[in-house]
Amino acid sequence: MNKEYKKRFENAVWGFVVGDALGVPYEFCSREEMDLNPITGMDGHGTYNQPPGTWSDDTSMMLCVIEYFIEEGEKDRNYWLLRGLSQQRKLADKFIDWYTNASYTSNNEVFDIGMTTRAALDKIIETKSLKHSGESNSEIGCGNGALMRCFPIAYFHAESRIPLRNLLVTRIGSITHNTLLSHLCCSFYTEMFFGLMKGYTKEEACEHALKAISYILRQEDFIEESVVKTLEGLYNSLGKLSRDKIKSGGYVIHTLEAAIWSFLNTDNYQDAVFTAINLGGDTDTIGALTGALAGCHYGEIREDWKNEIVNKGLIENLMSKITI
Repeated sequence: MNKEYKKRFENAVWGFVVGDALGVPYEFCSREEMDLNPITGMDGHGTYNQPPGTWSDDTSMMLCVIEYFIEEGEKDRNYWLLRGLSQQRKLADKFIDWYTNASYTSNNEVFDIGMTTRAALDKIIETKSLKHSGESNSEIGCGNGALMRCFPIAYFHAESRIPLRNLLVTRIGSITHNTLLSHLCCSFYTEMFFGLMKGYTKEEACEHALKAISYILRQEDFIEESVVKTLEGLYNSLGKLSRDKIKSGGYVIHTLEAAIWSFLNTDNYQDAVFTAINLGGDTDTIGALTGALAGCHYGEIREDWKNEIVNKGLIENLMSKITI
């Protein structure tokens, strides 16, 4: 593994965690409220009454994925095709450990979890099976709960081809969100991150992601109208859309577009995450996703912000286990 890849990945992880923690106090605030009282730093309390530096479910589930890949090591496509269900169960068990025991949390408390994710994990616990665990309903299953945890795939499978990364996106996402739209958005974000990790410019990373999505769609037996509209939406998000055209709720395509828009229309980490959070809505997830892109692209995250992260040692310990 390229040493530069690892450094960019580490910066992305910290960018994600810090963006998540910055956004936690403002979750569900309207854009009008954010315009009146925009974010200025690492605040606390707010929506969940948590201390400054507290991360949410976004970071917890992302850390589960990192640990999962550290334990599994690099495997080829045949391994994932043949052992997909058993490998999914290993990761699902980590999610359940977080959900039921507050593992992988900042303060031993699960204070934030999406409804679709909760329902899926409850179903796995109840049935002791992954069968039908991920919501496949085109409305309910299109939240951003899978999007928040997909980017580590790009690092741990940087040497793999697009079809394998897309397979892993589908495997990991379908534990809780089993819709084509969710998988497509996760693949786009993963491939965009892959491009940035390789040192592409913002525009080159976006173009790579679009080409990857086009390739993935050509492998499908059919293309639903919703998928075509999604592809068009992803393409439009690359332009200089005005802020009022960007939505920032939990719908997966809106979250993806908000993160990309915030990243493309700023030129440093702080401005990127502040721009994302000041959109209001799902501020922790959009802040985290924007933070990962910006952290990967711009480099080091402010040390004072990293030092404010609650239970920072858990993240440092996990990152120390990553070998090149």
